[in-house]
This record gives sequence, C-alpha cells and structure tokens, in this order.
Amino acid sequence: MIDRRPRLRLAFPLVLAAALLAGCGAVPAAKPKAPLASLAAVLRTPSQPTRVSLAPGAPLHLASLQFVNGQDGWAGGQGVVMATTDGGKAWKRQYVGKGDVRGFSFPAGGQGFAATSAGLLALQSGGAWHLVNPQPLAAVQFLSAQTGYGLSPKPGAAGPPFQSLQLLLTKDGGKTWQSVPGGPVQAACFFSTQEGIAVAGSVDPATEASSLTVRTTKDGGATWQTALTPGSGYPLQLTCTHDGGAFLVVAGGGGMTQQSYSVYRSGDFGSTWTPVLSRPTAGGGQAPGNPTGVAPGPGNAPGAIAATDRNHAVMLGVCWSCGYAGTITESRTSDGGRSWQTQPRPIPGAQPSPPLVLDMLTQEQGFLLTSPMSATPGPGAQSILLGTTDGGATWDTLLQYSPKTPAVAVRFTSPERGYGIGLPNDPTAVVRTTDGGRTWRKVGTLPAGTQVVGGGYDMLAAPRPGVLLFATQVSLLQSTDGGADWTPTLLPSVGYGVSSVDFSAGETGCVAVAVGDRTYRDYATTDGGKTWRKAALQGVPAAVCSVGLKDPALGHEAAQLIARLAPLPGGKGSSEPPYVLAAANAGGQSIWLAFMGQPRSRLYVLARGVKPAVHDWPSAQLNIVGMSPLSATRAMLWTTDGRILATRDAGAQWQQVQ
Repeated sequence: MIDRRPRLRLAFPLVLAAALLAGCGAVPAAKPKAPLASLAAVLRTPSQPTRVSLAPGAPLHLASLQFVNGQDGWAGGQGVVMATTDGGKAWKRQYVGKGDVRGFSFPAGGQGFAATSAGLLALQSGGAWHLVNPQPLAAVQFLSAQTGYGLSPKPGAAGPPFQSLQLLLTKDGGKTWQSVPGGPVQAACFFSTQEGIAVAGSVDPATEASSLTVRTTKDGGATWQTALTPGSGYPLQLTCTHDGGAFLVVAGGGGMTQQSYSVYRSGDFGSTWTPVLSRPTAGGGQAPGNPTGVAPGPGNAPGAIAATDRNHAVMLGVCWSCGYAGTITESRTSDGGRSWQTQPRPIPGAQPSPPLVLDMLTQEQGFLLTSPMSATPGPGAQSILLGTTDGGATWDTLLQYSPKTPAVAVRFTSPERGYGIGLPNDPTAVVRTTDGGRTWRKVGTLPAGTQVVGGGYDMLAAPRPGVLLFATQVSLLQSTDGGADWTPTLLPSVGYGVSSVDFSAGETGCVAVAVGDRTYRDYATTDGGKTWRKAALQGVPAAVCSVGLKDPALGHEAAQLIARLAPLPGGKGSSEPPYVLAAANAGGQSIWLAFMGQPRSRLYVLARGVKPAVHDWPSAQLNIVGMSPLSATRAMLWTTDGRILATRDAGAQWQQVQ
C-alpha cells in the first residue's frame, strides 16, 4: 500500500564537522562528569522487548457498520461499539474494551454479535456487549441465536491480499467453535446453515501470479464444489442476499493510484457466475479474468459493493487523482448486473480512503461510512457517515467521528503539560493540555494562510514557559504568549522548507532546513530564536544538533549512530534505510532515537553516565509521529491514531494516557 502521509521520513544524510568546537552557534560544553558509551558499545547493547499497554478509547476511524432497519444501527472501531436509534443522527457508546471491531451480525430475534480481534462479542438486553469467546475473528455471520459461521486468522498466516483465514462453525452462540473442512479462505457467506460460498486465493511464489477459486457447499461445509475460477486477482469483497444473490469484487494489479477490478454476480446461491463489471486501468493493467462485453466499473479503483437482493446492487468506485482529495462515484443495477447506471457526479462529503463500508437497506435507503488512512489534519481525518433516502441521488452527512487529540504536532514540557497543533476539524488550532494529554483546550490559532502539513516529525518546540516554535515545513513561526499570537522567525535560509525544530535547553536550539534532495542544513540559536547561524553539526535532525550544542560528545555519538543505522539510500547494503525520529529532552542531557523500518525497529536512549537503553519497537502495533523526552528515563509519545503514551523506564514500558 502506498503511504500517502505527507511527512519527512527520509534518513538524514550525515556530514560531521571536523571538530565540534565553540563558535558557529555552538555553546562550549562543561567538562564532562561522566563518560559516554562508545558507538561500538551502543551497537553491542542487546535489545530488550517493549511492553505496550493500550487503553480502550476512541479510534482514529470507524471501520464497521450495520443497520438492521432505518433507525437502529451500529458502528465499530478500535475498542469501541457505537449505536444509534434514530437513523444515524445521534450516537452513543455501548462498548469500550479490547479489540478492533471488524463486523456485526444480527440474526432474527434481536440477538447481536460482533467480530473483533479480541474475540466474539454478544449484545445483551439493555445495550451492553460482553465477551463470549476470545477466539479472534475477522468476520462473523449468525443464522440464528445459536448457529453461526466465523472467519478467524490462522496463527502465523501471511497478511493481505491473501490472508489465510479459517472457516469456523458454532452451534452454541459462539461459546465453542469447530473448524470447517476445506482449507484456508479469504471470504465466505451463507444463505442457510447448509448453503454457502467460500472464496480462496493464492500466489505462486515462483511467478508471483495470483489465482482465485470460488466454491459452494450444500451441506454446511462438509463438502465443496468449484463454481468459478476467474484467474488472476484477489477477493476484495463478497456480499450475499437472502434470495440467493451474490456479488464478488475481484481486485487486480495496481499502480499510479489506480487498480483494475472486476465484479462477478451469481443469482443461484453461487452455483454459476457471470462478470457484470470490468475496470482495466493504465496503472493496474487488465481487469481480473479480462471479461468482455460488460459495463465499465466506476472510478479507477474499487470501493465497496452492497446488494439488497439478487437483482439490485450498488458499486462504489474510487478516483484517487480526481480533485484535490479524490472522489467516490457509484453505479447501480436493477436487473442483476445486465445494465448499470452511473451517477454523473461524485458523492459529496465522502472520503476516498479505506475502509469504505456501504450498507443498503432498500433500493432507496442506505448508509456509507468513509474513513481516513492517516492523521492528516482537516476534515479528511474524520470518519464520516452519510445517508441517502432517494437511492443515492443525494447524501446527507449524519456523523463526523474523530479523536480529540492534536492532529499535526505535539510537544510535552512535563508529564502533565504540553502543547499541540491542529485538530481534525481545525488544522490551524493551537491547543494545550494540563492533564497529561487526556484533554486539550484551544488557546490560539496559527496565522491565516499558514500551510499546515500533518504527520511531520519534531515540528513543535517549547523551549521555555510561554514560548513555542512551529515548523510549518515552509517557514518557522514563533509565539511568546503560549500560542495565542504568532510571528514568522527569520532564518538565514528556508530552502525547500523547515523540516524539524528542537531546543535542548532554555534559549539554545536548532532547526533543520531542507536545501536539496535529501540534503539538510542545520542552524543554531542561543537566544531563543532571535538570531540564527550555521551549526557545527550538519545534516542531522534538529534534536541531534541541539543536543550537540549543550554536549558536543553526546551529539556526535547520536550522529554516528544515525550514520551507522540509517545510511543514505543507495549506500552499501541498503537500498531503503530505516527512517529515524529523534528528540532531545529539555536540558540536553539525553537523546532518544527511534529507527523504524527494515529489518527491525528499535529505540535507543543515550545519556551521559547512563548505560544505553535499547528496545525493540513494536512499529506494527504503534506508529510514532512524535516523542517528547522529559529526562533520560521519562518521555511521552504521540501516534498516528491519536494515542498519547508515557514511559518512566527509558522506553521499556509504555502506558497509554489517551
């Protein structure tokens, strides 16, 4: 998947000065009182695992949705289930706990189930959800209060597009599960306890060619018969209807923000299939199966599909390159896919970022859930629920859901106090916390016309009480009244933009300015940003430069570690080096370096007179956007999904505070 987050993630080139001496903005360091570990000793230090304690809370986005009628619906995300009883106008939380909520099932009789990464949840009377079984589930479908099928990730299985899922069966409401014969699948649905469809795919490791097989069962999964082999591609979505209808979206190759796809339809419980939509693209090549004589699919990449019966379906298409933020368009069929009508204009307010969840209750009434891929500031950082009552001719925004943490930059000055830039619906807001990031209050606004780009590293510095500096990646802004008013700070050069800013102590700090292709120039100040001059340590993150001003040897050690672990692309043995996130604590007594990428992610904490701390970083679990070290052992960090975490033991354990 292409990472569309507009952040500076390149490894910093390293140009060390011949000597780290006073002058050029450097401050002479006092005679060291304690030794530093050598680079060799740092590299030999064995890494320790990192323990992360995540608290349930509001996720960045909602990823699952289901309505049982025009009024009652549920939406799920990371550790949360929300419910509405008025068609989506008002929502309340019914569940806060562990696991990503991936899908719902509501069989007749008012019973409800939710598939989560932490197990199966069941809905009790009164709106409470409880854990029935800790078996992780990617999807679930109950045909009665007792009998249901689920898809569970196989231990050690590869990820998408051909994630191996095992098909499970329960006959006691999810308390126990048994495996269904037939091998791994990627998607499945059932019309009854006996009739169902399963889709399985694989990739040839020698040729990297993909293949797909659709099978049907008439005896609850005891035996299976092959019904369709469309050739290349992988299953994106399978949806079934009560009257034996089924629509399968098969995704093909991708490139240039495009992805080819085909849609196949069955009207006889999966026994026979016919291609009904095809979208070859310049970037993705031929559509899977290369069907001919069928209608073109909407967009230039597949979205979601929903069907109310075997004849009526709605297909969404995504165009990433259409307009500033991309668009979503729709096509509809009322004759089983023989003909399609495409809306002449995009769906207003919809965000073309997965997950896209479409739920059509009737041919006229439906709901569309769109969510962001990252924490880009502005309306795009929200999950948006839209509803239609006229068959998609018009859509109304029903819900805008987003975390309440800053969306652009965060900097803590103590375990309780900190500042942030940007809220999901207010990208130029300046906010402050006095309770460790649990709540934020707006205290100002960046100047009109400020270009705010979210997701950058080390964009905000707070050198002393009331003073803030913010790197907009175009210029450097400064506030001396706690974020209420801002003025531009004059730098010797802004090049292609200010990439990072960091102050090690009081009025001493650095900015790193991009002046060429992966070339950075560092400027130093000793008067709080009133004047700047070229720093002695060049080509490094601002945090390393600022530490070097207070402790040249510590700055030199950090620079050497970056040169060793994150060399320039194209260097010996490294075509794509890890990117590095660096941050210094106030006082310049420690430097925290997070290297994220292949072959592994690690966190290094370097400080004078203290043994280096090295921890394996769970980058798959947490995606760091910024760190705020407070000492050699304490730090706060901020992630792309709006979480604030704290450590008291140099990164060995992190506890979520928000």
